[in-house]
Amino acid sequence: MMMRIAGLLIALSLAGCAQLAARYELQDLAQTQVLVADGFIVVAQEPLIVRRPRGDNKTEDVVTWNIGTSGARFAVKDGISIDALVKPLSRELTAEQRKRLAASQMRDTSQVGQTKCTTSEKRSEVTCTLPRNLRSGYYAYTIRLEQDGRSIELDPTVMLE
Repeated sequence: MMMRIAGLLIALSLAGCAQLAARYELQDLAQTQVLVADGFIVVAQEPLIVRRPRGDNKTEDVVTWNIGTSGARFAVKDGISIDALVKPLSRELTAEQRKRLAASQMRDTSQVGQTKCTTSEKRSEVTCTLPRNLRSGYYAYTIRLEQDGRSIELDPTVMLE
């Protein structure tokens, strides 16, 4: 009887762990939300993460940003732009490279010309394609919105893994 109770308790605790793991999965990149609150652009504080599994034959990844119902619209031109590699992933660097990088401010714009971002006709959505040959790391991007006749900008990061 004690073995059955112990087995039941273990099964229940493991089921709880599975539910927790499912609750904290990465956000769905296809539906990244952009909101405007009190004249400020609001997106998730964590970097947007694009996972690129090895052996995957895709040639590019796609990220789409959607605006909530705030009355704001993406700017007609360049609603979102991928601006620069600002930090490579640390696992790809040697200890010496990490020291040098910490002492400098990196802003590598050499690869971002390969990215393409297009704004939807209604200006409520922007889709960016990120080629698989982009170097892994953190990329700065800029969100440009228009609301009530004024422009608003924000520059968060996206992480290519």
